[in-house]
Amino acid sequence: MKFRKKRKDKDSRDKISNIKNFHELDIKERPLIDKIILPTDLWLKALKIGRQTFNEVGFYMVGLFRGRTCYVYNLIEFEYEEQSGAFIESGLRRAIRLGAGLPSGLKIIGNMHKHPGFLSYSRTDRRDYLRYGRSHSQNAFLIYIVEPYDKIAGYTATEDRIHEIEVDIRDLDYDEELIEKNISIEIEIKMNTQKKDKVKTLKYNLIDQLSPEILKHFSRSDLYENGERIPRHNQVMEIGKNLSLPSKKPVFLKGIGFKKEMAFRIFLGSTDTLFELKDALMELIKLEISDYSRIKFFSNDEMLPDHTRISEINSVLNWKIEKKPVKEFSLKFFHDLFTLISNISISRVFWWNV
Repeated sequence: MKFRKKRKDKDSRDKISNIKNFHELDIKERPLIDKIILPTDLWLKALKIGRQTFNEVGFYMVGLFRGRTCYVYNLIEFEYEEQSGAFIESGLRRAIRLGAGLPSGLKIIGNMHKHPGFLSYSRTDRRDYLRYGRSHSQNAFLIYIVEPYDKIAGYTATEDRIHEIEVDIRDLDYDEELIEKNISIEIEIKMNTQKKDKVKTLKYNLIDQLSPEILKHFSRSDLYENGERIPRHNQVMEIGKNLSLPSKKPVFLKGIGFKKEMAFRIFLGSTDTLFELKDALMELIKLEISDYSRIKFFSNDEMLPDHTRISEINSVLNWKIEKKPVKEFSLKFFHDLFTLISNISISRVFWWNV
């Protein structure tokens, strides 16, 4: 069951009519979403609630985005501060609680609300959609009616334009259904703070840094099941429920920048070696390609061989570039050159005497 609407907002009708092709839109005006998939059971429940009152009703849409498609997995009714036949106002409290309590992987992707007999968005809707679109590049909105017949329209907003998009009401395919996985992680974070700070300051700083810290530790890690790495192209329905995500190991490295005593972190896999640490260092600071082979790492003044695994390193490292050694062939070259010049000089003396 599909609903395709091509009604145009009165305020933008003239502007849209001049656009012959989607690609003529400015990049900033092109929507990232072009379809909303709403499961049939959620649609029927929204219709039922909408028929029970003359007032408008509204729902938070909980779901996710895949490619250019928005999937709705749940509808949660507003906590109304104001409600009438032509207007609803929802409080922030429920939205905040919902955002904090949603299952991981899902988020509030927009809202759905009932209109009294018309599917186009109101001035208030337009303001709210655009405001939301400026802060959330992926977004979706639904407007539906129950009188004189059941009908629905979908919208998505960019910075200064609202786009009408396809709404597909149907049962989800098997591979579109949600599946839950338990992922265990371990993480240790070293925080820097002033000596005079209180414990609560340390805690607030940790909370503030927690999200980027998790990204640093896990963004390039692979998932494991029973100690075996799972290939990234596998579908989640093919693997077990209990998984682990090993953290990238931070290697603490001094000698970067003017403050040589400050230890920077470079995140690497536990099976990586000092060769990968060299690669990362070359990307971090300005070094010559010819320096690569002469980069040496030290732990407690002991030079580590390049094949040392990152998992074997348990202390802060220092590094330096070894000086170029004097090569034996260079000495031999100068010796041969001196001999040649001497022989030429002797030959000239001989022929002159003759």
